Amino acid sequence: MTAQRKLIALDADDLAVISAHVQDAWVQTGDIIWRQSEKRLVVGMNRLDWEQTLDGETAPLICLT
Repeated sequence: MTAQRKLIALDADDLAVISAHVQDAWVQTGDIIWRQSEKRLVVGMNRLDWEQTLDGETAPLICLT
């Protein structure tokens, strides 16, 4: 299993980069958390690990983002 990735967006440019990384990801409502004290939205996502797949791995892997 690959390591979890942690992504943060501080401005619109960061959000565009994150958007590209999480396209085609799927989310379950239970994996969306609002941390009121931090004013932070946390969203757990599953996606195909394209980086590893394109590097020649024989089977696509799913990673948590």
